[in-house]
Amino acid sequence: MRLSTKLILWFLVFAFGIVALYTAASYISPTNTNFAVYNSVFVVFFIVFLGIYSSAQVFRVQRRRRRRGIKPSCEALQPFVGKRCKITNSGAGGFSMTGVVESAQDKWLAMQTGKPGKQKLHVLNTDYIMRIREKE
Repeated sequence: MRLSTKLILWFLVFAFGIVALYTAASYISPTNTNFAVYNSVFVVFFIVFLGIYSSAQVFRVQRRRRRRGIKPSCEALQPFVGKRCKITNSGAGGFSMTGVVESAQDKWLAMQTGKPGKQKLHVLNTDYIMRIREKE
């Protein structure tokens, strides 16, 4: 989906939320529709909607891969083993991490991040990897 389409959809969701909030406020108290009282309710519902939307988006990506028969293969990740790479992940809201790829086996990728002496080992599921690229 293009960025402009996403922005329009988010604007519509936000506008719908404001209209729903105003309607609820006027239904609860028809004489005094104090919009500021219900802002916190709207923010909570908006955050819940964001969480549901991001998890649904991850599910859609996985379902599309299954339908197309795309199986994440560690054979495709083997050229990156031992190199410094940046990985973009689609799980848990999406994030990026940079580090040295240690190994790729089955559906798991081991990555070493951090400075020498403070290194951490991260194990990632290849189902959630959206992009991997080599850093210099």
